[in-house]
Amino acid sequence: MLTGALDTQVRTHVATCADCQGVVDQLTSVKMMLSSLPAPPLPADVSARIDASLAQAQHERASLARDRQPTARPAGRRSWIASLLVRPQLLAGAAALIVALAFVGGYFSTRGGDGDTPDAAQSTNQAFPPADGPMMTGRLYKKADLAIQARELVKDSRTEGYTPDPEASRQIDQEVRRLSDPQAFSSCVDAITHSQPSRIVAADLGEFDGKPAAIVVMAIPDKPDSYEIAAVGAGCRTGDARILYSKVVPK
Repeated sequence: MLTGALDTQVRTHVATCADCQGVVDQLTSVKMMLSSLPAPPLPADVSARIDASLAQAQHERASLARDRQPTARPAGRRSWIASLLVRPQLLAGAAALIVALAFVGGYFSTRGGDGDTPDAAQSTNQAFPPADGPMMTGRLYKKADLAIQARELVKDSRTEGYTPDPEASRQIDQEVRRLSDPQAFSSCVDAITHSQPSRIVAADLGEFDGKPAAIVVMAIPDKPDSYEIAAVGAGCRTGDARILYSKVVPK
């Protein structure tokens, strides 16, 4: 609709112009005809979408209003820290409890290193499987001295920085030297220990009574004070241990 001076100017022109007056009369009659028609019904899907949109908007406004409300702490409740601060007796009791727990914990941690504890006793019998394969000392092991030599082998294997005699290592037979390969040695260990490699305490490549052999020292689960010693041939592998000699000796 026109407003202001433009509206006045148009109305003045229409009042003095027969052609424009005729157009205005036609438009007025059309307007009257349209206003007499009944309003068409709103499509059902459009009505449903409008209703859903209005409901969603109302829900979002309600949620926003709830979120903005501060959460009040229930009357009569306070944090446990505040309770301690307000009541000195509780604070003193809590401090005493902390000191007592620290003392008891320190006592048992100290006792944990005592050799009389079960864990310490077990550690002395713990097996130490050589992860990189056997040692290669080239020693000449003998049946008569095997117990003593096995104890020396265990000691050497646990000595940090121990290095076998290079010349003796070079004398190791090539066939038994294959067991220096970790995969080949692992296969041999499976055969000797019946797939219990954690029993291995120490192992070495050399000779046994003049034959190329690997000497394997094993822990015995039900005899913690003894070792089982096995001398095996160069062909030792899974399913074929090639045991030349086996003996249980005290540690």
